[in-house]
Amino acid sequence: MGPAAAAPTHWFDPATGLAIGGYDPLAYFTRRAPRKGLEEHEYTWRGSVWRFLNPGNQAAFARSPNVYAPRFSGYDPFSIANGRPTSGHPGIWAIHERRLYIFHNSANRRLWARDPSGIIARAEKNWPRVGRTLPGNSTP
Repeated sequence: MGPAAAAPTHWFDPATGLAIGGYDPLAYFTRRAPRKGLEEHEYTWRGSVWRFLNPGNQAAFARSPNVYAPRFSGYDPFSIANGRPTSGHPGIWAIHERRLYIFHNSANRRLWARDPSGIIARAEKNWPRVGRTLPGNSTP
């Protein structure tokens, strides 16, 4: 499934409704660290509210959300490769081939790091089926 294809609603915090828990997706690329976005810099994309540290990050995301949004809608790629959707924890992450991946726990990230390309390929294969199981989605 390519980046232009439809994707499930991104993982969000049910208490706040924020995508990836309110973390700025660009901060992973620009600051090489997760950083919480600010309420005054919000952008809605694919039914989720995204927060950013500054207007520049917000504008960059608005121009190219598929570049900066976490792959697999913020769900753990290792879990998806094994056929189940598990939400990622924004503090456990990696960038591989210019894409952001968020993991459920450190163990999954370590297992993924042994063969990221192979696990991503398995996750890509499973994603259409697994994505349909996410709440509010009928087509990934």
